[in-house]
Amino acid sequence: MLIIKESDVKKLISLNEIIDINEQVFIKESKEEVVCPERTILPVEKTQPQQDSNEPKTKQLVGNLYFKPSLVVDESVGIKIVGTFANNADKGLPTVPATIILNDIENGLANAVIGATYITGARTAAGSAISVKYLATESPETIFVFGSSLQAKLHIEMILLLKPTIKKVYISSRSKENVDKLIIQLKNENNYNNDVVEFNYCAAGGDDKDITNRYLLEADIIVTATSSNEPLFNGQEVLSEKHRDFKKKPLLICAVGSSRPTNRELDSFTISNSNLIVDDVNSCMVSGELFIPINKEKIIPKSHILGKLCDVVSGKYKQQQQTTTTSKSITVYKSSGTAIQDVATANYIYKKALQNNIGFNININD
Repeated sequence: MLIIKESDVKKLISLNEIIDINEQVFIKESKEEVVCPERTILPVEKTQPQQDSNEPKTKQLVGNLYFKPSLVVDESVGIKIVGTFANNADKGLPTVPATIILNDIENGLANAVIGATYITGARTAAGSAISVKYLATESPETIFVFGSSLQAKLHIEMILLLKPTIKKVYISSRSKENVDKLIIQLKNENNYNNDVVEFNYCAAGGDDKDITNRYLLEADIIVTATSSNEPLFNGQEVLSEKHRDFKKKPLLICAVGSSRPTNRELDSFTISNSNLIVDDVNSCMVSGELFIPINKEKIIPKSHILGKLCDVVSGKYKQQQQTTTTSKSITVYKSSGTAIQDVATANYIYKKALQNNIGFNININD
């Protein structure tokens, strides 16, 4: 069994390769050449110490673990175990730690254990980049990104890679310091300069809401990559036809941050007035963006989901044939993650590691 450290993963795969691998696995999904069971969510609790032994024990939620298996027929099989542990930030640890175990498709033995925090961010950004390739306006010029984490960085890099027509990037975060660091990192690692693409900080919420809305109206693509519990903008203000002709200037929104019923980055107006595409129906149905308007408010049916990303890449979903009730050219790509991307990407990294003699080999079957 090969152990591949997190620090080696990025060395083994390029952004172009990640996008291509993920596009290919969505094509396989469209041909029913994948198996992806529903994820299992395990709340991780610990018992609180009691001063009085007679008092009933209370439990505190520490985090959640998600177990996400999948099979890519004739290629790979495995499981990703990913957690959400908010307090890890105080310990200098990833708040979304992830590990992938790959198994041999012939005998079921474990082939590899791979640090998968970077893979998780990269495959999510690749899904959004693929949606941009097929669903965004042909020559977008402006992108607005909520968030300043690794997820935001990878989204910017991959979208700029596929759409070099983009000349302006707005980044919104509660921390200007984090955005400044992200912009420096983007420029240093990708040789971006102001002649090629202009980066701008945009404060999140508060008194700067009107400025944020103005920049959002300018955007051809909006990315939401945050841990926000509440919608990041008011859809009735930003998506109003009074301020923008969406037929002449279509909008694609990639929403990737939420995965639980109680948190969402987009409000119900935005979802109900958009052409809705998802990566995985079951996972997305428990995210607040869909759970609240469909199951709680009951203002739209589940059939409001027009298709999956695999339908888009296969040509089954034809964007130009779709119109919303208000005839707006607004598309939302909602991603809550699908394990077929994790396993396909990890399998490619595993093969590259073998070729380059990277990783530690351990025989656990002795």
